[in-house]
Amino acid sequence: MCVDRGMYVRVCLSVALIVFTDGRYIGSVLDRNGLRPSRFYVSKSNFMYMASEVGVANVACDEVIQKGRLKPGRLLLVDTQHGIFVKDEVIKEQIATMRPVASWIKQEVIFTSLTLDRR
Repeated sequence: MCVDRGMYVRVCLSVALIVFTDGRYIGSVLDRNGLRPSRFYVSKSNFMYMASEVGVANVACDEVIQKGRLKPGRLLLVDTQHGIFVKDEVIKEQIATMRPVASWIKQEVIFTSLTLDRR
């Protein structure tokens, strides 16, 4: 809940698990506080079940091949075309290397040495 009282705004302490898709990829991201639990199962029949609590879906124990939980600040992405999980580190590496920021800084920023007159 966010409270706005003139110039004073209290920080929002709500929890967030965001799930998204574009038809090919299905993903989710958990807020950095990790207050909302997010658990998932992967079954032998290649289905993924994700919910905030365990036991939401009736999946037999012998049918489950992977169990896990989404950790704070992490992404979970499934490529439905290839039937694979894309790891959090891989996603973040791809995003970080999309733009050559380091070379832009070298080309565009002029560094000068400043001397301060301290009298």
